[in-house]
Amino acid sequence: MAIFKMFKSSALELKSLRCLTVTAVLIALDLALKSVTINVTEELKISFAFLALATIGMLFGPTVSMLAGIITDLIGFFTAPQIGAFNPMYTIIEATGAMLYGLFLYKLQPVKLTKEMFKPNIEPNTAALNGINAKLLSALMILSAFVLYSIYKFNELFVLYVVVIALLYGIFLHKLAVLPWKQLMRVIGAKVTVVVICNLIMTPLASIVTKFFTYGTWIVEPTLLAYPARLLKNAIQCPVDIVLLTLVLFPIMTAYKSIFKGQSASKGKKDTAKV
Repeated sequence: MAIFKMFKSSALELKSLRCLTVTAVLIALDLALKSVTINVTEELKISFAFLALATIGMLFGPTVSMLAGIITDLIGFFTAPQIGAFNPMYTIIEATGAMLYGLFLYKLQPVKLTKEMFKPNIEPNTAALNGINAKLLSALMILSAFVLYSIYKFNELFVLYVVVIALLYGIFLHKLAVLPWKQLMRVIGAKVTVVVICNLIMTPLASIVTKFFTYGTWIVEPTLLAYPARLLKNAIQCPVDIVLLTLVLFPIMTAYKSIFKGQSASKGKKDTAKV
């Protein structure tokens, strides 16, 4: 029932001119961010457009974000150069991801991250062990990237991206933080759920189904062969996206409240003066 109430509350946001205006701006931002991508393979791309849809989900809920996802996909198809015919399955995937952001992040009160939150608060021996584990993970990530590059021959920029992220993991992962986990778990839950449902399940299935309708037979092998690269890409990208969401959502919410709080106050004064 709580989920249905959330959809209803989000649908009521559509009556607000503020909602429509802010959503339109964020849809434009989403389309702009989609033009800045790193192509790993023909099917795998690294993009930061999710930040705009996640923001819509946080501000206005799952109904508005789902509609925004549909609109961005449709506009993106008709305005950007495309190879192949329109595929509604990818529109459904875009809408599902946007809706999931709304379900997890609606009415979230982001917390500003401070330096004090990232001060290690653990035993020296444990810190040393965590440091070793983090560096081993970093080395494995770099090795995996080069092995998969030699197999799949994907974009060199992706290998560079993996190396940079892996080094950052090795440097910072061993530091435990006293973080606002209640808020962060919603951000983590949103991103992980979108990755699993949309990126790892729905997108490969859509690719297989598309090939069936194109060629009249089930062609599964290419998608299965590319799946390890998909897993690696998402495993690396997901933590980065979570950090970006955590850093971006707080200033956005602060700016949103600051701008529209002032408008509400001025409106209240005018109403009082009329009385």
